[in-house]
Formats: sequence, structure tokens, C-alpha cells
Amino acid sequence: MPSKQTKELAAFRLLAAKSGFRIETLSLKKRFKNFTQGLEIYTFKNSSAFKQGHFIFDDSEWNLYDPISLKKDPNFENLKKLISKFPKPVLEIIFFESNIAFLWKEKKDLEMLEHIKSICN
Repeated sequence: MPSKQTKELAAFRLLAAKSGFRIETLSLKKRFKNFTQGLEIYTFKNSSAFKQGHFIFDDSEWNLYDPISLKKDPNFENLKKLISKFPKPVLEIIFFESNIAFLWKEKKDLEMLEHIKSICN
């Protein structure tokens, strides 16, 4: 029998899926530097102007991990401002052409997910 906590998590994930988020399993785990048990990877459609970039939250600030050449992009400062708006449970963000993936300490907070999506629109 599933526990109360497992049922709540399943209900939250269903709501997240209805809001356009996907929970990734094996495909992206190797791409995240800080992936460990207890963290989850969520993705959503990338409707931002930024189509590449891997950022890691270290020591109270976001740092570019890959590609380093992105620092020379004229829109890099705008991207850093965008990244700085992500809530604290988010530990890493990867921008892809079609979606944005983020590693986070999963909270059962749909408002937080909607806030994350609104930052990137």
C-alpha cells in the first residue's frame, strides 16, 4: 500500500504534468553535475530567447558551467539576471533548444513551479 506521503507526491506530480512539466528519469541524470538521490529533474518547454547554457548554484550565486563561450554573448548579462530569479530549491539549470531542465529539491509547491515557468517566458 502506498503511504500518505507517496500518494501526495504522486498527486503533485500529476498536477505538475498537467501544467506542462515532465519529470526526467535516466536520460538527463548524467548531464547534471550535482545529481544525487533525493533530487529530481523537471523539464518544461523553452519559450525563452536562450537556447543553451548550464548553470550551477554554488555559494549563494549562479555560475556558468557550460559552455564557457556563452560569457562572450552580448545577452549573457540578461541571462544571468533571469537565472538569479530562480527559487532556492533549484540547484542547476540547463537550457536546451526545445526545453529547460532543472535539478531541484522537490517541493510539493505548484505555485513555485508556475513561478519558475513564468521566469522563462
